[in-house]
Amino acid sequence: YISRHLDMITRSASGLFAPSQPMGRSVNTFSIDRLLLVADAYEKADRALTQWNSAPDTAISSAKSALEATLKYIVHTEGLPMSGAITLPQLLNLCKPVCGLGSDPTHKMSRSIASLCTEIAEARNVLGDSHGKSPSAPVPTRSEARFIAGVALHLADCLLERYEAHRMMSSPSFKQ
Repeated sequence: YISRHLDMITRSASGLFAPSQPMGRSVNTFSIDRLLLVADAYEKADRALTQWNSAPDTAISSAKSALEATLKYIVHTEGLPMSGAITLPQLLNLCKPVCGLGSDPTHKMSRSIASLCTEIAEARNVLGDSHGKSPSAPVPTRSEARFIAGVALHLADCLLERYEAHRMMSSPSFKQ
């Protein structure tokens, strides 16, 4: 089930589903279109989706970079202070208030998202292609790459959507 779902996500996000192909019951499929707002995130997301099959380590690194670029976009847009060397979980912590995370109803979800960010960063460190590989380093499978990339890209999309919604609801013109 999970493999089929992730395959549908990957194929639909890559534009590989032809309209004539039945998908069973109607489901909202994942799209990276929102990430077009963040050019670097979109580029990295597209790379992750096109590389999971041939270069799983590249897909993992690219997906983590897409999530990181999304969070940096939010930090930059909001004018939040950010140090040069900042981890993915630290970026998320900066973005939580402007994404409407951490309030009472979302507190538990916020902790889960923080945990996912930590796990994605650690997976990239171990399985990605960004730090150089030792001969004994583990090689990620395609399914691991699809899973990690899928989670990272869904998270980037979700956080960007929450940020846009929170920003819109906070604008003076919305409150009138």
